[in-house]
Amino acid sequence: MIDQYLVGIIQVPLSSIRTEREVGRDEDQKIIKRLSTVFRRTPCRPQKWENHVKGLVDEKTLRSIQSTLGLTYDKLGATVRSGKYPKAHIRDRILCLDGKQRVAAARRIFGKDSWWTVKLYFVPEAPAASARIIRKWVLYRSEG
Repeated sequence: MIDQYLVGIIQVPLSSIRTEREVGRDEDQKIIKRLSTVFRRTPCRPQKWENHVKGLVDEKTLRSIQSTLGLTYDKLGATVRSGKYPKAHIRDRILCLDGKQRVAAARRIFGKDSWWTVKLYFVPEAPAASARIIRKWVLYRSEG
């Protein structure tokens, strides 16, 4: 469903990831505390597929990321298959669709300037379409 909108995978500082209360599960302090303990005890591997978070970007943010990295749309898309995730310092913030607990725990343990891997999703239609995608994602996650 949402994977048709996956445009690339990059690493950004945790400060470049934003969360919204209406998107995804609410932050759960018990889960954040447990993950914080895990992150302290074992090496954290944000580059591993299962640790990536999904992030929604608008066209402006997508263009900014491409410009920062010097990548065309197709080259950015190639990061999905390559397993090599370029690092991008960006001004705009990416809307986190899942992984709020991981992001919060990582910020707590590693600081907001530590890097995290984000699967970038872009809906090329109007902003209203992005809102529909978010609602579908929230419904999908709450049913699962």
